[in-house]
Amino acid sequence: TPEPTPEPTPEPTPEPTARATGPSGRTIYAYPDVMNDNSNCLMDDQYPNFFLQNPETNLFDTIGECCDAFNYPCTAEPTMEPTPEPTPEPTPEPTPEPTPEPTPEPTPEPTPEPTPAPTSPKPTPWPTRPPTPDPTAQPTRAPSPVPKFWYPDIHAATSNCVFGSDFDVWMGIADRRESYLFQSYDDCCARHTCPLGASPNDDPAER
Repeated sequence: TPEPTPEPTPEPTPEPTARATGPSGRTIYAYPDVMNDNSNCLMDDQYPNFFLQNPETNLFDTIGECCDAFNYPCTAEPTMEPTPEPTPEPTPEPTPEPTPEPTPEPTPEPTPEPTPAPTSPKPTPWPTRPPTPDPTAQPTRAPSPVPKFWYPDIHAATSNCVFGSDFDVWMGIADRRESYLFQSYDDCCARHTCPLGASPNDDPAER
């Protein structure tokens, strides 16, 4: 057997320190404050019970580890010591001397009487410009007719596609036109449900 070493073996490693527990008896961990929708981490024993199902992703040894995991802008670890000594006692003396006595004399002379008449000139008896002439009785050009399409009759008791220009205004908006206005009955029914075996209730050739 080998000769024993002249020096003793190093001291054994100390026992692992036990984790602190909180008032509820549970172990204290750092965890994200998701229940209050806050972007910061807390460190106590009040974490939600479901965090215990995945502790490796929800519970941490330090505030810093929690903030790093969730990219929270945490500033520093919480202090373990109580806050410093309280603020000193109030001063025994009262506040400085009160404001001086009011002046015995009244304020300076009041402002003079208002002017008896306004400074601006009198208004003119007639308007400065004649009003615009009466509008024309007829519009200058006839309004363009609303184009007709096949569209889903969403107000009917039974869903179906109809032809005409009485569709809701919002159906003609650019980003919705493709989904609600069609060139044929079949195209409309392919996008919107028509009754089984139904036929067009209006022929575009007759309009």
